[in-house]
Amino acid sequence: MLSRVSTTQRSRHVFVAGMIALTLAVCALEGYNLWRLRQVAIENQLAAAAQHAGSFEEHLTQTLSVVDIALTNLGGHDAMEAALPALLRNARYLRSISQLDMAGRVVASSEPRNVNQQFDRSELLPLASGPLALLRIGPLTAGRDLYDAQRIKNGAGVPPLSFIAVQRDVLRPDGSYATMVAVINPDYFLNYYGRDLDTGVADIELYRLDGRLLLSTAQEFSPGSKSNALVMEKLAKTESGRFQEDLLGLPSRLVGYRGSRHFPVVVVVQFDASKALAAWRREATVTLTVLLAVWVTTVAMLLVYFRRWQRFAEERQTWVRTLTEEIAEHKRAEAELRESTEKLRLAADAADLYDWEWDVAPDMLTWGRDPVHLLSQPDDRTKKYPDF
Repeated sequence: MLSRVSTTQRSRHVFVAGMIALTLAVCALEGYNLWRLRQVAIENQLAAAAQHAGSFEEHLTQTLSVVDIALTNLGGHDAMEAALPALLRNARYLRSISQLDMAGRVVASSEPRNVNQQFDRSELLPLASGPLALLRIGPLTAGRDLYDAQRIKNGAGVPPLSFIAVQRDVLRPDGSYATMVAVINPDYFLNYYGRDLDTGVADIELYRLDGRLLLSTAQEFSPGSKSNALVMEKLAKTESGRFQEDLLGLPSRLVGYRGSRHFPVVVVVQFDASKALAAWRREATVTLTVLLAVWVTTVAMLLVYFRRWQRFAEERQTWVRTLTEEIAEHKRAEAELRESTEKLRLAADAADLYDWEWDVAPDMLTWGRDPVHLLSQPDDRTKKYPDF
C-alpha cells in the first residue's frame, strides 16, 4: 500500500514538474517572440520617422529654394511691383513680398499696409552685420504680415495668426544690394504635414539651426523654445538620423530628423512610442489569447491522459499484486502437500502399513509402496485384480 501511494505521488510530482517546465518554456519562447516583434515595430516606426523627416525636408527645401529664386529675380528686376501679382497668384505659401531700404524700412510691397513698416533683422539666421547673399530665416512672428508683426514672448503660446519672414540680399549689376523680404504662411506647411501623416500619432517640428522652434503640429507648443538637445547634438555629426528617446517622466519618443541641405532649418518627426506600438499591442493581445486557449486545451488533454495512465497503472499494480499473492499461495499449498505426504509416508513406514487403489474399469490395482515384503510378490506395484 505504501509503495502504491509513493508511486502515485511520484507520478503526480513528475506530471506537475513537467507541466511547469512546459509552461516556462512556452512563456520564454513567446516572451522572446513578442519582444522581437516589439523591436521590429520600433525599428519600423523609427524608419518611418526618418523617411517622413526626409520627405518633409525635401518639400521644405524645394519651397525655400523657390522663394530664394523668386526674391533673387525680383531684387534684380526694375519693375518689381508689376511682377508681384503673377508670382503671388501661384505661391500659396507666400503672403507678401517686400523690398527694404538700407535702414530696414519697407519701401515697396505686394501688401500696401506693409509700406513704411520697420522690419527687425536682428533675429534672422544666419547672423550677419551687413548684406548677405543668402536666404536668411526669421523666427515665428505673431500677426498676418509685416504691418501687424509682434514678437512672440518666450513661453507664450501659439498666436491665432503668425508668419515666418525670410530675407535675401540681392546683388545688382551696379554693385548695390536690394534687400527683399518674403512673408511665408506657416499654415501651408502644417496642412501639408497633416495630409501626409496622421498628426494624432506623430508631431512634426521645424527648427532653425540655432535650436529655436519655428513650427509644430502639436496642439500646444511654445514658439522660439529650444529644441531637443539630442537632435542638435546628432545633427552636428550627421544631417539625418533616427533614435529612440526615453526621458524620465515623459513618454518614450521615436525620433527621425533631417537638416536642410541649403538652409539653416531642420525637420524633426516624433512618434509617441505608446501610440506607435498600438498595432503591436493588439497583435500581442491576440497572440496571448490564442496561446492561453491552446495552453488550457493542452493542459486539459494532458490531465485527462495522465488520469487515464494513472488509473491504468493502479489497475496494473493491483493485477500484479493479486497474481503475486496467488503464486505465493499456490507455493505454500504445494509445500504443505509435500510436507503432509512426507509425514504420511513416515507414519506408514513406522506402522508397516500399505495402501492401494483399485481402478474398476481397467481392473487394475496400484499399491502405494512396494508390497514385496507384505506378499512376497515381485517388485511390481501395478497388477490386475485377478492376478492379485
